[in-house]
Amino acid sequence: MSVFIHSSVAEMKEQIGVCNRSVFGVEPCQMSFLFFLMYAAAAGGLLALLESTPGCAQEFKIKGGTQQLSECLAQRVGWKNVRLGSAVMAIWQDAELARVMTTNDTFLCRAVIVTCPPHLAGQCVSPMFLSTR
Repeated sequence: MSVFIHSSVAEMKEQIGVCNRSVFGVEPCQMSFLFFLMYAAAAGGLLALLESTPGCAQEFKIKGGTQQLSECLAQRVGWKNVRLGSAVMAIWQDAELARVMTTNDTFLCRAVIVTCPPHLAGQCVSPMFLSTR
């Protein structure tokens, strides 16, 4: 009996790890288990987060891949306004403007779109406001 329980626990740990990596982009130790349980419950269970059957989180895919989202956005804002190879070091925002500091420059803008996983975004978003700098 204890071998069966141990095997089930190991399988569940592996499933949670796969779910964390694919849905949140983090290892299980990098996020709250309570948040994970709340998120899974809201989705209808762990399998609903991972399955690609109708009504599940992975049901929809983008024909041609997700890279076209970035390319379409770059076309809309103009390729001349896209900076590649400039890591974002910090983002400060107030009610009117945002300041984005990269390894090469600092930019003032009206809006910032952050597309990296939350645990990485939290490393560059500063609680400080522009008015205090």
